[in-house]
Amino acid sequence: NCGIEDVIPTKINTLTSLEKLEIDYSKLHGSIPNEICSLKSLKSISFIKNELTGSIPDDLYNMKSLEEINFRGNLLEGNISSKLPIQSMPKLS
Repeated sequence: NCGIEDVIPTKINTLTSLEKLEIDYSKLHGSIPNEICSLKSLKSISFIKNELTGSIPDDLYNMKSLEEINFRGNLLEGNISSKLPIQSMPKLS
């Protein structure tokens, strides 16, 4: 899990060249920080089977580089597919 434990740190936005963020099955809890939305190179984000809660940051829906989102198995609120142009995102879970 790359040393990330408990919660997703807000200073994750310092990883400006990050293209793939995959933290699956890591018992993360808390919310997804809005700082993730400043990662302009991010193509894929996956937080499968954690304990994340709250809503998905609205700015995530405006990330032009993002091609894949997988938040399955969490306690997040909201509906991703109702806010994203599905045809522009080939992999959505």
